[in-house]
Formats: sequence, structure tokens, C-alpha cells
Amino acid sequence: MFLVGGAVQAEGTIDERIVFQGSGVDGFFEVLDYKGSLTLDYCVLDGAQKLWDIGDGVDHVILRHSEVKNVAEHSGLLHWQKACYIEYNLFINSGGFGMYNWLGQDSSATFYIRYNVVKANSDVFVSCSSNVYGQGYVIQY
Repeated sequence: MFLVGGAVQAEGTIDERIVFQGSGVDGFFEVLDYKGSLTLDYCVLDGAQKLWDIGDGVDHVILRHSEVKNVAEHSGLLHWQKACYIEYNLFINSGGFGMYNWLGQDSSATFYIRYNVVKANSDVFVSCSSNVYGQGYVIQY
């Protein structure tokens, strides 16, 4: 849906959420190698195959106070450079997401996953994979 080579900031309010209607698209955001960042606050993301397609890495991802629903596939996040936050969200019929450090790049920034609600046919929505170079991970639930 969006090819991201810079910063996306979609910041709604509790009364006026920003709605991304996927209608079956592959992913809401495709982030280019370490150049992209996502800040999504008070958004609704509805109806894509996955949340994002992040190739070789991302600067950071912040997903807060949002509703993620009808996302069919697991969404992976490779190599983040700054602290990432997935918190205060509602996941409904979600394929989940994961964090991975497969390619030997050190990602010592903290990844916070906390205060989320998962409902209605959602998978266990967090997985994490690392290798010997992935020092400094801290995941808080």
C-alpha cells in the first residue's frame, strides 16, 4: 500500500482515528532498507495480508493505541536501530508478528511489547529469533 523510504507519522486521537483499509493488499507498509520508520498512534489497520513488509531493517516502529484487525499473515520485523514500541493495541483476527535478527547484525535497542489485547482467532502474536550477534534484546510483556 505504501512504499516507505522515510518517516511515516500517522497520529490520530482517541475520537478521530486514522483508518488504513487494506482490502486484501499484501501489506500496509513496505519499508526500504533502514531508511524507513513507522509511528502509528490511534490508528485502525484493517484487511491486509500483513502489517508490514520490512526487508533488511528499519530505523524504528511505534504502534500505539491502535486496532489491528483482519490481518491474515504473520508480519516480521528484521533489525531495528532504535527502540521500538508495540503497546496499548487491540489485535483482532491477527496473524501476529515477530522480531528477528538472523543476519548477524547487532540490534541492541530495546523492543517493548506490552499492554496489548489479543482477541478473536488471533495467533500467539509474538515470536523472537536471534543469533550470537543479537546482544542487548530486552522484551517486556
